[in-house]
Amino acid sequence: MSITYSCELWYSCFECDSQTVEKVWMTRLELYTAVALRHDVPEYELKQGDVVTLIDYVKHPGGGKDGYILEIFNAIGESIAVIAIPVSAVEPLRANEILSVRQLTRES
Repeated sequence: MSITYSCELWYSCFECDSQTVEKVWMTRLELYTAVALRHDVPEYELKQGDVVTLIDYVKHPGGGKDGYILEIFNAIGESIAVIAIPVSAVEPLRANEILSVRQLTRES
């Protein structure tokens, strides 16, 4: 499985103020925990609120914002993608949220 590391995606899809980035990075979410996407990632048919797993921390290769490596699983636990995104693109899950299921148009 290859990791997608798209600088275009990194810069254009996840604009966020620096305070939010610092707050998310300073709290440094734990590895192998479920987190929610803050924005759509159309290249992978991911939507804001989709639950993904944080599997690593990374420095941006061009000196930009630091990021996370995320693994995406389908509803039955099969890995369907591994992507790199900026830390501002995810948020921790909260006790007052519930999970739901939706269908992807592409096959896993």
